[in-house]
Parts: sequence; structure tokens; C-alpha cells
Amino acid sequence: MHLAADASWAATSRLDGDAVTVELWDRDGATFTPHPTPLAVEPVDQLVPTAGRRLLICGGGGSRHTVWTVDCATLTRTRLTTRAGQAVRLLTPAPGDPDRRPWVLAYDGTRTTLARLVTHGPTPTAVIALPGAYTGGVWTDRAGRRLGLGRSRSGEPHTAVEVDLVTGADRTLFEVSDHSNDTLQAWHPGTGLGVVHTDVGGVQRLGYARPGRGERWAFPDDLAAPDGLVEAVAVDPDGHRILAHERRGVRSLLHRYDVVRHRRDTLVVPPGALAGRPVWTRRRLVVPWTTPRVPLTFLDLGPAGDRPADADATPDPGWEARVVTVPGAAGPIEAIAYGGDRWWQRPRVVVALHGGPSSAWQLAYHPFFAQLAAEGVAVLALNPRGSVGYGHAFAAAIRTGWGGPDLDDVLAVGRHLRALRGDGPGVALVGSSYGGFLALLAAAAGPQLWGRCAAVAPFSSAARLHRQAEPTVRRMIERLGGLTDPPHAGLGPRDLLRLGHRTRAPILLLHGRHDEQIPVGHVRELAAALVAARGPAVRYREYDLGHDVDGPTAWDAIADFLREPHHDPVVREQGRLDHADA
Repeated sequence: MHLAADASWAATSRLDGDAVTVELWDRDGATFTPHPTPLAVEPVDQLVPTAGRRLLICGGGGSRHTVWTVDCATLTRTRLTTRAGQAVRLLTPAPGDPDRRPWVLAYDGTRTTLARLVTHGPTPTAVIALPGAYTGGVWTDRAGRRLGLGRSRSGEPHTAVEVDLVTGADRTLFEVSDHSNDTLQAWHPGTGLGVVHTDVGGVQRLGYARPGRGERWAFPDDLAAPDGLVEAVAVDPDGHRILAHERRGVRSLLHRYDVVRHRRDTLVVPPGALAGRPVWTRRRLVVPWTTPRVPLTFLDLGPAGDRPADADATPDPGWEARVVTVPGAAGPIEAIAYGGDRWWQRPRVVVALHGGPSSAWQLAYHPFFAQLAAEGVAVLALNPRGSVGYGHAFAAAIRTGWGGPDLDDVLAVGRHLRALRGDGPGVALVGSSYGGFLALLAAAAGPQLWGRCAAVAPFSSAARLHRQAEPTVRRMIERLGGLTDPPHAGLGPRDLLRLGHRTRAPILLLHGRHDEQIPVGHVRELAAALVAARGPAVRYREYDLGHDVDGPTAWDAIADFLREPHHDPVVREQGRLDHADA
């Protein structure tokens, strides 16, 4: 959800079947009302509400991205520019720019270009080109001359810098060490209060100062998250209070920190997760929010941010989601269970594995889990080691090799469920991207534990993917330790081309032929190897989509797959390499 600067309206993308469109939300008092539109977008497109009720859209794939402006009264779309780059993102206009001109930041693999857009025509004003990768974008003055960015060169961690958009010079704002990611997250142009973030020593923490007054950066313990993630998401209009979002496990917590009184208060919000960047005006603090039952809502926390938010008052959908702990290989791990008090006794149980791998399930709405829960299927959305939000050591556990501690945790949960369920139907594994790789790996490493396995956009091994993928994916694999094989008795290298024959469960593979992260040829090779080893126990299906194949069409295919009788190991169209659209 993307709120306008005055919190009077918002925009988001709406998923209806396989169609993704823009949905506008208008505020009336403390209530927001949604208004669907026919404007088609992609799930990964960036939406930025601006003044005059105009919406900026940055979309595209691969190396070219187009920026459009939309008049939300008439839904007229006008192209502003097309920019080349591996990563392109919009920046909001500078707070003091009378023309409210947006900016676009584009990184092409070697340099970053900043351009100011002209909203009434297609000709951007190229401003400056900077060597290396720059991310973020926080205005450090009202006029729009100075911009705070995160600079990274040759894949090194980020340093917080301030760029002069007239001279092209940059200066370091904040840097702790060569090995820490140090970024600027917020700036109040009135008081000059800056808020920075660092992960030095493996602990995420926020700091603040007024550099223009010569103040040193202060890092109070109240703004540290030793067992989670933390970010600054807003500063109050007076420039004295910071709104910090802490991800602690599956939950989102909001803290208000007063830099004058040096005091932190944790705000009262329903169990759930942040669903967009909050907006803090003199009248109210508005927070986009989601829960397992509510796709999207807005919390109005009052002008001081201290008004308790109402609990989830939506009608009972007939199922519930709760936070549980289950035994992992090295201790308890957290998960979200859909299916009531004794969810593990449901006839059908699914263990869901997230992608990333630097990610985690949150206490948020997931349409596929809601769909399965409504059908009586229990879902255990598992956060094994390697998941974020549990401290540095937990997340870094897989950086000695993918498919190590995380695989051990998945297998431990599989054994636990087998003990609880006795001779009941086998538990299914479902995963997407890295989660698809991990699901197939678990099906090979513990074949007796699983009844079915569905993998969306998986890969066969990190090493093979590294040889075939785009540079950004290769750098991610290197940074997160994917090229090292962890020890595991009797398993060897984590390569599904050599391990696929160990699986026993029926397998469903789904992939997008335009996947920009995991090449379709890579997955076709994996599918061919599994079909050769398992014959009619494997089904492979491609769609005319990209890496966003993990959507309604794939979910319907998985739901059908899960409905197959447990006594029948052969499912429809198994043993085929189906390259046609579903």
C-alpha cells in the first residue's frame, strides 16, 4: 500500500484471478474506501501517489523500465520516460519543489543515473551519473539539491552518503566500518534530524543526530533489534519523534521514540504486519496494516501516535491462523499454523517454505493460505534457520551452504508431524523459488516423510544457477553463501539433478517461461531429470509468466494437486514435460 503525503488517499495493486490492476483508496475521516480501476500493472511495479491526485507507475522487466503518470480522476495514462537499467525506482519529489517533479534512479550494472522527470511531457532532465550502485533516496533539504543515498561499489556493503545534485559531489554522512551496511532512512528538513541504520556486529540498530548542529550519532538500546529487524518508517511533523518498525519473528511491532525525552513507547496494534510505509501528519498517524484474515486495512493512531488501534473485527471466515513453535533440528522454530487448535490432525496438511532465502513468513494475509484453510487444509508456514527476523546468527546459519541447517529443520518438522499423525496421510511440501528448491531437497533427503511436493520456480542447485543466471542473481548467491555445500551424512552436494531419484512423493513443478531470475532452460533440465528418474510421478507445467508465476493460476494447480487421493501416487498428466500454457 502506498499512501499520499497527506494521507488523504492511497494506491495499491489488486490481484483478481490472474489480472493485476491498480486499486485506489480514498479517506473519509478515519475510514478508507477502496475503488478498483481497470489500469493494468505488474505485481512488481512501483506505485507513487503524488500531489494533484496523480499516480506515478514505474514498471517493466529485464533492462528497460517505463515511467507513467496517471490522472486518477480520468484514469488517463501518459508515458514520461523509459530508462535502461537492472534496477530502476522512483523517488518522491523534493518537499520544497513547487512543481513537485519526481525523480528516477537507474542502475545499469556499472553506474547509477539520477534524472528529474517533467510531468507534462516525455523528456526527462538528466542530472547526474554516479559510478557504482546507489540505493534508497531521502531528501536532506527542502529545495531538492541534496539527496541521501546508500552507496555500494564492487559489491561492497552500503555507506550512507549525501549527493549534491548540482555539482555531482558526494560526501559520507555515516559509516561505521567497511563490513557494515550503513544507510540513511529518514530526514526531517525542518529540524535537520537524520535517522540512520547499521547492522554492525550483526545487530540491527537505528541512530539519530542533527548533523547540521554538529551532533554525533546516538544509538540508544531502545532502537536496537538484537533478535529481529528494525527500520525507521516515519518522523513526526515536529521532527522530535521517530516511528520504528521492528520485525520480531512473524510479528510487526511499532515503537515511538522521543529524541528529546529519550523514551520509547510500544504502540498498541493488532497482531499482524506492516503493509506499507506509514504517513505521520499533524492530524493523524496512518499505518497500512495486514493480518492473516484481512488483506489490507489502515490503523489511525491519532496525531501523537498513541491511540490504540482496533483489533481485527472482520467476520469469522471459519478458520484461524496462530503463531506456534515446532521442534527444529537445533531447537524450537516459529511458524504460522492455519487450521485451529489441532491443525496437525486435519486430513491434509501442508508445510509451506518461503523463498528468498533472506526472507520469512509474516503474520500477514496470504491468499493461497486463506484459500487452502477455507477448504479445510491445514498449513504450517515455517521459518527455519536462514529466515530473517530472528537475529543475525539465525539468518546467517545457511551462509555456510544452502540446504544445510534449513534442510535439517524441515526434516525435523517432518519427523515431528509423522509422529503426531501416525499412519495418517503424508504431509505435503509446497515452496516457491528458494522454497521450491528446499522443498524438493527435503523430499529427496527424507523421502519417507512426505506425501506430495509442489515446487514453483525452483532451481536444481545454487552452483548450476550461478553459472546460468543474470549478474544480480549471481551476486546474491555469492553474498549469501550458496556456493558452499554444507555437510550432511549420506547426502553430498545439494544438486537435485543427482538427488532427484531419491524422492518418492508425487511432484508438481510449475515455472514461468519468462522468468528473469531462474532461466526456464535451467528448470526444464531439472524437470527432464526428474521425469527420467521418476517417470509418471512427476508433472511439469509452464506458464507465459515470469518469476511472478507464484499466483492464482499456480495456486489453483497446486490445490488440485493436493486434492488428489492419497492412495493414488499418479496424478493427471504426470510423466510429461508440458511446455504449453495452462
